[in-house]
Amino acid sequence: MPSSSHSRRSRSTRDDDQSSQSYADEASTESGDVESVKKDQKSNDYYQRLREVLTPKNVFLYLGLTSVIIMVILGIFTAAIVYLSQSIEFDDLELDCESVFGKSDHHIAAEKYAKKAYKELNETKALLSNKSPYDIPSLLTFKHPDLVLSGDDVGVDQYLPKNIYPYHYDVKLRVQLPVNGNNDFKISGHVRIEFNVTKNTKRVYFNARDINIENAEDWRHRKLHVAKGDHSEVRYVEVPDLMEVGKKYHIELDFVSQFYKGMEGLYLSRYLDTSGRVHYTASTQFESMNARRLFPCLDEPYYRSSFTFVVEHPPSYDAFSNMPNVSRTLIEGGQFTQTTFAPLPNSPTYILALLIADDYAVRSTKTKDGTEIRMLARNEFIDDTKPALDFGVKVLEWFNEKFQIPYPLPKIDIAGIYSFEAGAMENYGLTTYRENIIFTGSKYSDVSEHDYKRVIAHEFAHQWFGNLVTPEDWSQIFMNEGFANFFESYAVFAIDGGLETYSMSRAIHIPVFLNDAKQVHPNDFVSDSNLELRYYFDGVTYSRGGAVFNMIRGIVGDDIFFAALRSYLSANKNGHAHWRKLAHALQKVIPKNNELSKIDFEAFFKAWLTVPGFPVVNVKKEGKKFTLKASLFLKLSDPIMDRRWPLGQTWPIPIWYRVSSDILNLKFVMMEPGKELVIDVPGKDDVIFVNSENHGYYIVNYEGQLFEKVRDALATEGTHFLSDAVIRFQVDACPLLLTGVITSKTYFDSLNTHKNGAKLIPTVARMCGYFIEGIVKDTEVSSIHAKHMHDFLEDAIKSKMEYRISDIEINADMEEAELSKIDRLVEKLSCKLDQTKCTAKENYNFEKYVMDCRPTDQTADCVKLNVTEREQTYCQGIKTNNRKYYEQLVQLFTNSRNTFEANRLMNGLICSKESQLLAKLFTLFTTPNDHVNKAESLNYFETLSFEHPELTRKLFLHNVNQIVNDFPSSAAAFLYTALISNTEKDYLEVVQLLHDNRTLLNRFAHVFRDILNDSRTALEAQKKVLPGIIQYFKEYHTSQVVPNAKDPSLCENFGSCI
Repeated sequence: MPSSSHSRRSRSTRDDDQSSQSYADEASTESGDVESVKKDQKSNDYYQRLREVLTPKNVFLYLGLTSVIIMVILGIFTAAIVYLSQSIEFDDLELDCESVFGKSDHHIAAEKYAKKAYKELNETKALLSNKSPYDIPSLLTFKHPDLVLSGDDVGVDQYLPKNIYPYHYDVKLRVQLPVNGNNDFKISGHVRIEFNVTKNTKRVYFNARDINIENAEDWRHRKLHVAKGDHSEVRYVEVPDLMEVGKKYHIELDFVSQFYKGMEGLYLSRYLDTSGRVHYTASTQFESMNARRLFPCLDEPYYRSSFTFVVEHPPSYDAFSNMPNVSRTLIEGGQFTQTTFAPLPNSPTYILALLIADDYAVRSTKTKDGTEIRMLARNEFIDDTKPALDFGVKVLEWFNEKFQIPYPLPKIDIAGIYSFEAGAMENYGLTTYRENIIFTGSKYSDVSEHDYKRVIAHEFAHQWFGNLVTPEDWSQIFMNEGFANFFESYAVFAIDGGLETYSMSRAIHIPVFLNDAKQVHPNDFVSDSNLELRYYFDGVTYSRGGAVFNMIRGIVGDDIFFAALRSYLSANKNGHAHWRKLAHALQKVIPKNNELSKIDFEAFFKAWLTVPGFPVVNVKKEGKKFTLKASLFLKLSDPIMDRRWPLGQTWPIPIWYRVSSDILNLKFVMMEPGKELVIDVPGKDDVIFVNSENHGYYIVNYEGQLFEKVRDALATEGTHFLSDAVIRFQVDACPLLLTGVITSKTYFDSLNTHKNGAKLIPTVARMCGYFIEGIVKDTEVSSIHAKHMHDFLEDAIKSKMEYRISDIEINADMEEAELSKIDRLVEKLSCKLDQTKCTAKENYNFEKYVMDCRPTDQTADCVKLNVTEREQTYCQGIKTNNRKYYEQLVQLFTNSRNTFEANRLMNGLICSKESQLLAKLFTLFTTPNDHVNKAESLNYFETLSFEHPELTRKLFLHNVNQIVNDFPSSAAAFLYTALISNTEKDYLEVVQLLHDNRTLLNRFAHVFRDILNDSRTALEAQKKVLPGIIQYFKEYHTSQVVPNAKDPSLCENFGSCI
């Protein structure tokens, strides 16, 4: 059988060959191309042999051998990668981490990039090939590129047409939340909007975002079609009849909305109690434009209306809102509870609030005029909120008395929210806070009394500035935040003592001045997008606004200042805020025969509030004559500008000063815009102390040798009581150093001279030291700067520790808070300088106090270390690469039910040096999940970036689009944290990203402008300031210089090493 079969196959082949040959012969005969026929014959022979070789059996054999070879090569390569990238002790670290945290599929696996060498930056495009970081291509000058107007990018300058004005809303909501293990998360509702017509129209415009409107009717129950407006968050209905001016109408809408995945609109918090039971809270955050996420409304601060809320929710939950509830009734056979709230009077939409929770306790007290103040918090922590509740009573009574306009609602709540992005929110009658602000348990809280009091005072001040009087549009938001910023400390000082040094406490916040030193927006501005508006709830809106208002207080004095505020609030009650109205109130209350009446306050506010930037006052001395001249203070010499906001160049500047020979006599003069001011003094040896009371919002630069003369005069025994002037002098010295105006020697000499000259000098040194640390990081003087800071602070606070109970000179709570911060910094610097000793101590603490905890224990109960020591102990334990320490900390974090302790434990894990663990943590922080509190994701990310900047940056660049989409409300902060650059390579990497990702550039141009400006500022400081710092330590601390490990040759250059 086999042979005959073979015969037939051979014969068939021969027959085919003969046929082919005959066709070839015919073709050659017809064409006469014999050579062509021969070539074809050879080709046919080649393919015939190939067919004989490539039998199916042979093909499978070849493929099998090739696969084996490839697998062997890949196995060797993978083994090498694993060996090089993974610690022997942590060979299954990734699996352990996944078993606790789970594996994310939202991003490209971040850990993949921790195992691979990061690809070098692509060769810079031709446009950038010969550019230095200080010569930005025209593409990146940010002459305000057009923004994509969709979603978060809706232009806020496109306000609704003002053809109607709502006066009342009836809002009914059904909020379905999990009960008995189900996972129902649904929101539906009905709204009736009643309005006056201000311009004849057939259309009613309103806002809605991510809302499905299922039915719309007019006042005659006629069905209406809901159409889209010009922007994605604008809707309108058109009624059949013309609506006439002066008449009242209404529309009714049925809708379905949704829980927002971020922390805006109505959103969810999920947490576990100590028994392991899961709890949910639904809470709102509507500022700036997020009420439209919950129900259709005219969602602009211009529109003030009354509101009635009816909320249907599961019976096991309680509902809270701006006003007290008037009824709570079971409906639908007990499946739902209907809670009805009393009508809320005249309010804008952004201060509405709703809280629905199944695990909240309530504590209540009353002010002397009968206003109820309630604390709303998780059951397990309600007893730790009493100090915050007690202070709420004090500060509300203080505001009532100071403004002489009683708080208008029957109650005000202080509610702790587990997942809350902002620090706090001033909702009318229901203020909301991050839990760690109002929980004060000594076993876990490290928030000082001064800090939580400031936050509560800030939100309560808003009940007048913002809620009673509301910005007419978002350009005036600083009228809310600036006054709240002013009163957050002023009220606390007035209540607890130390008001005499309130301005000194404002002056110590150097970062505010440095923030304004870059090119930023003015206070009065219109944003081009919701993203930009959210981003500019910043130091300019808050602290700069507060500083300008404090400057006005310094000019007119407390009596006139508060009289003007009372006049302003009374005249605009339930109306709208604008700085021109405040200027009018000031002019109104100042007597005509008072010299202050000559000041044009409207021109003053216009100069300070409508242009960015602020001045430096340069002071020269010639004999008995001092000449003062103002100029724009620039932290960066050639900033990237925004064409909308040209920099300010001239200001009316209030000058307070004292003369050294007559220090008891405070003098005041207004320096006219653009003009010099000449001050004559009695003696040739006299000096003047400018801005001696800390009222002025400007920097003072004493030029040349005058700086040392003023420094020494302030240090003399006769002027020791001029604490404000000493603080002012040292505060101004910091930005002058960082911009290269004064030398490093000049700065450090002045710091040493004034070390014991005022109680807050250590705080000023700590704050400026933070910026200096950024300049010297990874240089040969990094360690010696740390030593210098450690010794200075330790010595400066020794005497302070001996009198913790202060006199009236300064607020005791604030002093305690500052000393505590310095204590912790000194301890941290000690570890940096003596890692071996520190590690031994912390390992002992870890073994004794942390390892004794069972995984199910709460660390606040089982770790018997002082609250301020725990995080350092966790961190040092993890740095040892001890596997059992790591496993213990992971388990304690997983089971932690306390926000404070969870943060400390996670910050301890971030101290790891293992790239795989860090990559897993990165994924955890940048992916929405239930393993970490979403309110803390950004904080954890910032800590990760600070501890491991290079790794964090690389991972972020690979996942940037996913992260900004997953965290839209905090995308700007993620971008800034990850991409701020201290090297030219990192800087150009950001430039390359913007070339390659124009969508990201268009959405976040305002953020990248700051990133590039601040990065260039750091690079410029390295060139202008760092050499001087190195020289200072070279000349005065040679024996202590620790060379950079990257360049051992520096050891020889400095003469000695340790």
